[in-house]
Amino acid sequence: MRRTVLAALVAALLVPASAQAGTYDVVSCNAPGAGGANNSWVGTFTSFNNQPEPQNYDIYDSCRGAEKGLVARTHVGGTGNAGFLTGAAWIFTAPAGTTITRVTVWRYGIKYRTGSDDPSTDGDDGDTWFLGAQEYNGNTVGGGFGETCNVPAGGTACTLGAPGGASAANQKTYDLSTTQLKWQIFCRQLFGTGGCPRYYGVSTAEMTLFGAQVTLTDTSAPSLSVGGPALSGGWHRPGEAIAVDASDNSGIRNARAEAGGATSGGARSCDYTRVVPCSNLSGGSVGLPAAPDGARNVHIVAEDAAGNPTTADRVVQIDGTPPLARLERPRGRVLRVHVEDGASGVAGGEISVGASALPTTLEGGLLRARLDRGRVSKADVRVRVRDAAGNEAAGAPPRIEVTSARIGRRSHRVRSSRVRVPFGRRAVLRGRMRLSDGAPVAGAALRVVSRARRAGAPLRNVATVTTDRRGRFSVPVSRGPSRTVGLRFDGRGDVLRSSRGVGVRVPAASTIHASRHALSGPGRVRFSGRMRTGGQRIPDRGLVVILQGHEHGAWRTFADTRTDRRGRWRTGYFFRGIPGRYPVRARIRRQAGYPYELGYSRPVTVEVF
Repeated sequence: MRRTVLAALVAALLVPASAQAGTYDVVSCNAPGAGGANNSWVGTFTSFNNQPEPQNYDIYDSCRGAEKGLVARTHVGGTGNAGFLTGAAWIFTAPAGTTITRVTVWRYGIKYRTGSDDPSTDGDDGDTWFLGAQEYNGNTVGGGFGETCNVPAGGTACTLGAPGGASAANQKTYDLSTTQLKWQIFCRQLFGTGGCPRYYGVSTAEMTLFGAQVTLTDTSAPSLSVGGPALSGGWHRPGEAIAVDASDNSGIRNARAEAGGATSGGARSCDYTRVVPCSNLSGGSVGLPAAPDGARNVHIVAEDAAGNPTTADRVVQIDGTPPLARLERPRGRVLRVHVEDGASGVAGGEISVGASALPTTLEGGLLRARLDRGRVSKADVRVRVRDAAGNEAAGAPPRIEVTSARIGRRSHRVRSSRVRVPFGRRAVLRGRMRLSDGAPVAGAALRVVSRARRAGAPLRNVATVTTDRRGRFSVPVSRGPSRTVGLRFDGRGDVLRSSRGVGVRVPAASTIHASRHALSGPGRVRFSGRMRTGGQRIPDRGLVVILQGHEHGAWRTFADTRTDRRGRWRTGYFFRGIPGRYPVRARIRRQAGYPYELGYSRPVTVEVF
């Protein structure tokens, strides 16, 4: 028993996994979507002994004509019989690697009895013609007498479907598994060798296909190879070419590249009136998607006509954003432009005044050029700067200055792009935006963003402010932690996009309490408090709180402790009984994961008598 189970398991593991199959429909004549075209069914004169008789049959395409279909009939006019096992058919052959799994047809067929029911009288069985459909192996479509027409004994004719063009009256659907279909007529005389009468004022057998929808199942996926400039090393701009070669037995209907939510390429032109509806892609290309800047996984997909995909993945460094340029104050006669690029980095640039380019150097994110003549304050500064991916920006760099911060009723100068704001206070940043000659940039929209001073903190959009006619602006700063407030200008006309960041530094704060404020001789005092968090999360391990006492003109550390996850802390200290007044405060230094600066509590005083 155990050997049997093991053998069955091994056998199961050796069976190849079945391929995922896709399907597509080929339509013809007056089937929905075919538009009267037939590019898939082939009219053929048939013969058992490879000696067809085209003179005895008519095959023609009247999909757009009066008969509204594909016609196969015995020849109209004249006399004579059609030979035994000769005929006329409309044949659909599946392309290599596919199988016909369903067909819907709209058809009409009619045939007449051309002899007696008594074969001894004239060698004719009375129903000499076959009218119907067969699969590749010769079986009748639909099984048994499914898609056939037989004249009943004593009758003169039989019909299959209904005349008048494609309609519900002549529609039929069959599930199949074959590589070829034939809707046909042929002479099947069973007695004698005289053949089958073909014309008595009308054709003795006729088949018309008004339309067909053939479903093909394809179990194979396309072949795919990728390459090209966009997949080489280094940084690349969106739109650079990804070379794509893809082929399949049914052709390629879609070739695309996906990255970071962006897509390039897409659907290709296909004609589903043909058995191979799509062409293969040789020497083709799709553009690198316009994904957000950075190293992105580029997912390249080729789909065949049945929707079977083959994919390839490559990591590409994408940079589609030109550099930023911001005019800085000149130093003497040296013009300075701060340039930055968040992805591939600045590769170079030139400063011009008017139409004259100046010798320019790039160092530490600054383009520098010495003005050889004219007044620096009136110079019309222009810049052209490019990044390593080839993106370029050219125009007038603006100067964005944040000059002051108003906190309560007091105004503070902003120095070195930083301002200190007390815990729990609001502020208003004020500044202006100008060009190199002092002209204000009026009506400029500045997008305000903010990022807390904590590793991994997200960048948040805060507001949009607009400069007034003198280029001035005000940016409200809400209560909160230390953060960087950024001003983003997206450019306008020949004024380049630019940005300015201001560091808002907020000191940490804590309450502090003493268990008693007066001692008569030696004694222990318990100190406790709670961090003021401003809605910020305290790290799981808590925060270190240092206690300092003021003695001999200086603050000296005498204890430290750690808060719990709710910010509460406590510790104690034994006073030795030396008379005096002892101010005590909590010191909270800057700590990882907590976006506040070094700060202190208010002092509490313990007096020893």
